[in-house]
Amino acid sequence: MYKRWDTLLPQELVDAIIDEIPVEETLTLQACTLVAQSFYSRAHKRLFSTAVLRSSRYTHHRAKFDPYARFFHYMARTPNDASQVTDLRLHDFYLPISGSWLTEDEVLVPAILNLLPNLESLAINCLDTSLSRAIMASLRKLIATPKLLNISFSKVLFRRDSLSFLSLFKDSVAPKNIQVHGGLKYYEGIDDLPSTGVNPINSLAINMYPSAATDFVDCLLGSRCPLDLLTLKRLEIFSMWMKNAGIFNRLLRHLKDSLEELVVHTTNTSARPIELGRIPKIECHVACKNTCPPQPPLVALAKIFGTSTHHLEYVEMHLRLAYAYEWDVSQGEALDDIMAQVKHQVQMFIVVEGNATTCNMAEQVKASLPKLSARGIFNVETRVIPTMGGSSLD
Repeated sequence: MYKRWDTLLPQELVDAIIDEIPVEETLTLQACTLVAQSFYSRAHKRLFSTAVLRSSRYTHHRAKFDPYARFFHYMARTPNDASQVTDLRLHDFYLPISGSWLTEDEVLVPAILNLLPNLESLAINCLDTSLSRAIMASLRKLIATPKLLNISFSKVLFRRDSLSFLSLFKDSVAPKNIQVHGGLKYYEGIDDLPSTGVNPINSLAINMYPSAATDFVDCLLGSRCPLDLLTLKRLEIFSMWMKNAGIFNRLLRHLKDSLEELVVHTTNTSARPIELGRIPKIECHVACKNTCPPQPPLVALAKIFGTSTHHLEYVEMHLRLAYAYEWDVSQGEALDDIMAQVKHQVQMFIVVEGNATTCNMAEQVKASLPKLSARGIFNVETRVIPTMGGSSLD
């Protein structure tokens, strides 16, 4: 029986408290449903909002242990709980000798997707495997609904023309947020694809090896791509070596007048300029390696930004240092000239790994960028992640 004092707390406060509990802490959320009536509704909704299913061919063929089968049977019995699921994450783990059951599944995953009417986010995580025709057909139908907004594929292969990646979006209507990590082949040879991109896309994240990224960009820029790239507002790219920036520069040239935000993840091992066009907001994450010859962080940043920065309004630079770095004021000259053109705000966040100190690091960085610092729009935060536990923020 619920306590009578459950009405003493404002419902808005109760909801705010429960919303702070990570969805992964299912036991905590289950306990919250038993606290009071005012806790139940929000905790129950959050408890079922995210479903994470992990399986393999071994467990899949043992229905008693297979989380996919158990989840399906429970959702089929409790449609109210099924309506609470807004985020579904599917993981397939397998050994090379056994292969993936997702390549053969014609029933279970499509049935699960059909049971969840309010799905807003879907993630499929594989180990370089393709999906069955039935799963692809279900995904195409699901992506066509306006409620599903976020789609993430990790190491999913699209090998055959009839199972093309682009075919998933041919009937899409609402703007989508798409993440593609890994994967090898993305074909566009589908007869019933529209000849021009008409389906909106809100954001796109690309994290691939160079050869796969090249194929994917070719696919996006192809004449039969069903996505309207000019509706893309946010692009996130991952490239360990910016010597491969040319792969993405082709895409950036196409988006130069429409893209609103660009996020870049790279290292200082090789820095080449990205074509910014008229993009107003840039977020750049650079993992600084102790290269030979060394590439100073500020020099690497200057090379990445290049010279076409006069349209920049907001810039965030994230540096992760794997070593203690001695800041040389003279190395910031090129970056200072670039960042001095930014209109509104520049922020730099520096994380140092190991037992180094960040004492006076912020002041040293600002001294390396005097023109930018003089404008009063520059802020630097430093943080240390010690080798043995703990962290600090200056």
